[in-house]
Amino acid sequence: MKFQITSNNQTWNKEIKISILPPEKFELNQNYPNPFNPSTIISYTIPGSSSDFTLSKVTLKIYGLLGQEIETLVDEALKPGFYKTEWNASNYSSGMYVYQISMKKGDKTDFLRKMMLLVR
Repeated sequence: MKFQITSNNQTWNKEIKISILPPEKFELNQNYPNPFNPSTIISYTIPGSSSDFTLSKVTLKIYGLLGQEIETLVDEALKPGFYKTEWNASNYSSGMYVYQISMKKGDKTDFLRKMMLLVR
């Protein structure tokens, strides 16, 4: 980022370098809003380091409370970073749903969270 500051007929130029490091750990955050109608945002992080940008196989799926798979939102190899995915549930009925994220990079890791769809 470059800045130019002018004051009292004097000008200064300043350059600032900003580095954004990838997240250090795999996380699945609570969706928001929750409860929701008809869509919600699910955010998650894929870990890495400043020297390791290898891809991780990631799947994000929605399930009903009886364990039936409803929808797959993400099924791809992703670089380390911060991600958000929107789920539009306008075709589904009110109720509790579970979302699960799985990451395969070395050992497989899974996280589960619950969310509530309220249809009016």
